[in-house]
Amino acid sequence: MELIQSFVDHAMKLDFAALPKSVVEKTKLFILDSLGVALAGSRAPGVAQVAGLMSEWAGRTESTVFYFGHRLSVLDAALVNSMMVHALDFDDVNEDAVLHPSCVQVPVAFAVAEQIPGVRGRDLIAAIALGTDVSCRLALGLSSGSGFVRSGTCGIFGAVLNAAKLRRSSKDQMIHALGIAFSQTAGNMQAVADGALVKRTQPGFMGRNGIFSVFLAERGITGPANTMVGKFGFLELYRRGEIHRKKSPGDWENITKWKTSA
Repeated sequence: MELIQSFVDHAMKLDFAALPKSVVEKTKLFILDSLGVALAGSRAPGVAQVAGLMSEWAGRTESTVFYFGHRLSVLDAALVNSMMVHALDFDDVNEDAVLHPSCVQVPVAFAVAEQIPGVRGRDLIAAIALGTDVSCRLALGLSSGSGFVRSGTCGIFGAVLNAAKLRRSSKDQMIHALGIAFSQTAGNMQAVADGALVKRTQPGFMGRNGIFSVFLAERGITGPANTMVGKFGFLELYRRGEIHRKKSPGDWENITKWKTSA
């Protein structure tokens, strides 16, 4: 089975009641942790500049920007908030996956949830847990390090299912959105090596693009069906097919072992 299908089946079946208590508590902890590091990150170089640029371009005012308090479009709020969470590198990390989950998943869920009347805290927690599980599981499946940043290249797929779950997307829309996201998957280690400020924005680009992919799929734009295991799929292009296949989605070990970097 195409790996994307198993991720989408997992997303369609998941609800808050199915989450183990340990996962719920861990997800709450890392929401709080993300808001805390975002407060510190709000004063980091580059953050005010990006927030200001997005404000200059603002049209729709849908979602709140952490700590600055103004509202931007759902896409731009996710980008700016992600940058704040990740700016100082104190955000949580799955060390085995070499991935920072919450700098993508928490801003995406908060931005999307503000658009949707009646979203409950339990819906937010389930969406973040889902996005985290999928992005970490995908990153853990890659056999070794590379020049790509997994918070970006894997985080975008978690962001898609996170946003799609909150928006109650259909199964077909999720599959297409994941395929559309593949066309936008990016993030490189050269920004880290050079100490470039754009390193702080890479997870935000992927969060923003993940949400955008869901919107495109809802409008009928199609993505490839064989996103992961196709001849030119993600696993071939990003890891030349070198992957580890271990546990199925839904065992939640990725979240219960996930921790802060501080």
